[in-house]
Amino acid sequence: MWTSPGTLPNRLRWNDMTIYRNMNHLLITIPHQTARSLSGRFFFLRGMGVNMKFQDGMNGKNTVENRRNRHRVGCVLALTFFLCGTGNVLRAQLADTLLEQREKLAAVPLQHHAYYRVQEDSVLRMADEVPSFGIYRNNYFVTGVPTNHRITKRSADVRFQISLRQRLTQSILPGKTFLFLTYTQNCFWNVYQNSAPFRDVNFNPSLSLGKFLIGDNELRGILIASLEHESNGRDSSESRSWNFLSAYGTYLFNPRLFFSMKLWLPFLVASENKNILKYRGIGYVSLNYQSRDQRFWLTAVLQPRKRFMRINTTLEAGYKINLPANQYVFFQYYNGYGESLLDYDRYTSMIRIGFCIRPGFRTLF
Repeated sequence: MWTSPGTLPNRLRWNDMTIYRNMNHLLITIPHQTARSLSGRFFFLRGMGVNMKFQDGMNGKNTVENRRNRHRVGCVLALTFFLCGTGNVLRAQLADTLLEQREKLAAVPLQHHAYYRVQEDSVLRMADEVPSFGIYRNNYFVTGVPTNHRITKRSADVRFQISLRQRLTQSILPGKTFLFLTYTQNCFWNVYQNSAPFRDVNFNPSLSLGKFLIGDNELRGILIASLEHESNGRDSSESRSWNFLSAYGTYLFNPRLFFSMKLWLPFLVASENKNILKYRGIGYVSLNYQSRDQRFWLTAVLQPRKRFMRINTTLEAGYKINLPANQYVFFQYYNGYGESLLDYDRYTSMIRIGFCIRPGFRTLF
């Protein structure tokens, strides 16, 4: 996956790295500690025109040839990192320079060494080093109006979501799984009415077991099994509550396009919303796209109801104005039933805009 230039260190010690020639490619050996610092969100860098994979460093002594060509190593490595950040625009301009460096390195004798990709345990170790506490799903604050009836102070609203996670273990459980807690709170606020009351607040804690999917020694996605509860904290006729087991999975087709799916099995459903599956269905599928520099992203969520061709639809898009920041201008459109628990059986069509804080792990969770 492409890693943003901001995640790369400002200075690298060339003595810690060695470039090898193998057929028509340059192989860059990077010590494990340096590889972890370059891994970004534990994806692998792929240079433009240079085949670059993280490897365990060699403990052998530097040869005279390597010492003489250390400046070539630094030049090619700098070009590789620069291309990772700028993309195809500069690829044509620097292609001749890379070719020249390859030809020069072709004359350097190669040391006998074992070339191999990072093993699964190394990927898991880098993933487990992500901070235990963090953002789970998108955290956003948006305001909007209905599209299916007249706009009034009562029909316009503010919606915001707070979502957090806390990992309880690393990937040390059976099957290299890990345990974590999540909490998501979804609020619907009639801020334009007198006294600005909250119309509904939905609470959704869960206990989950996750497993990273690794193929060809690269992270391909994640599988999550969860025990979840959702309720709105009210009593009498406005009480809404249900519990369910859920299975969630994400698969990354490439660094910019990924597919997610979630299914749930309800139990202990409150009598006030016993027919909730009729309006929320048994799960959803989503398709997600993000630009190479993560400046722009787009998500489409389809949630079939009891009749498969009747679908609740969510469209979301974000645009990052300032690349180093993690804040996006956020657009959200919802059409269907079940947007909030209180009004799960009422049709809603809303368009909203605001800002969003998007977690780095959003591509997986």
